[in-house]
Amino acid sequence: MSLFRKRSFTGGLITGLVFFSGMVGFSLVFGLYTQIALGYDPLKAGLAGLPNAIGTLVGFGFVNASGLARKVGRRLIHIGAVAMAGGVTGVALTLNVTGMGVTPWQLAPALLLTGAGMSLIMAPFFDIVLAGVEPHESGSASGTLTAVQRLGGALGTAAIGTLFFGLVGQGRSLEDAMLLTIWVEVGLLAVTFVTAFLLPRRARTEQEVAH
Repeated sequence: MSLFRKRSFTGGLITGLVFFSGMVGFSLVFGLYTQIALGYDPLKAGLAGLPNAIGTLVGFGFVNASGLARKVGRRLIHIGAVAMAGGVTGVALTLNVTGMGVTPWQLAPALLLTGAGMSLIMAPFFDIVLAGVEPHESGSASGTLTAVQRLGGALGTAAIGTLFFGLVGQGRSLEDAMLLTIWVEVGLLAVTFVTAFLLPRRARTEQEVAH
């Protein structure tokens, strides 16, 4: 229980819960929207979301190869939140401009940025949060963070999925429901940006971990 008396760790739990809820919820609703509203078949819907995965892969690779997480520390999470919010906003603007005739190619640039921003948040997140606990608490802290990641995914699926279908059930068009859901995701990323200030400034170095 001593973990929950550490501001940096509880801040990490809040940040993780908000971020993973929004990330998983957005992915769920976007996948459903492409099939239900845009009429994509499952294969086309999967390919439409591929740029998001590519952006994430490239972002992780760049962070790991450049050692950016060690150099930038907590600021990388802030940069990632801004980039991901920009990407998600780009999805909203693309849908607003193109309407129901949007193609996967038109969505690709915004989704690439979304995935890249997501990777900038996730790459340093766990190491930075664990820097705020004592070495002998790392096992418990890591397990708790993983549980919160799963909890965030479940909450995002339930809350954002309910929001989307609730709006449709109230008579909103699928397009309007998707756009409003996207703005909720932007709001969650703004909360992620703010709560990230509660985290340690950077992860422990290898020498600090060894001692």
